[in-house]
Amino acid sequence: MSDSLAWIDFQESDRKRAFALYETALRTIIDQAFGWDQDFQLNRFSERYPTSWFRWIRHFGSEVGFVSYYETETELHLSLLILKPEHQNQGLGRKIMRYVHSLAKSRPVTLSSFKNNTGAIRFYESLGYTQTGGDDYFCDFSHGK
Repeated sequence: MSDSLAWIDFQESDRKRAFALYETALRTIIDQAFGWDQDFQLNRFSERYPTSWFRWIRHFGSEVGFVSYYETETELHLSLLILKPEHQNQGLGRKIMRYVHSLAKSRPVTLSSFKNNTGAIRFYESLGYTQTGGDDYFCDFSHGK
């Protein structure tokens, strides 16, 4: 990674803190899409995203957010990229995505975004992602081969 960014392994004991950041970042988006149900979101966060997929992101030693991703032989799928509000719109997302692309090597990077998360959609499109599908609530994107 770059000199200013570091990825730190995630521990199961970090899950509560990570969920709090997930809620801060996505509660309004999810609530507008289909309603926020606290118990459902807690269970989904625990069951859908294994601990091994997470990395904390530090910038010059300060924790700025986290990523969740998994790799297969054919792709790297980014499940979550969550930055603390005070660290957004500073170019960190672009730096993080450059690193994600380097991990993918020659495989495509795929991800999904809520359709109503227009800021995220603009961000991914600005990085060259193209929409590959979706449904009533989500847009699927891919970058690379």
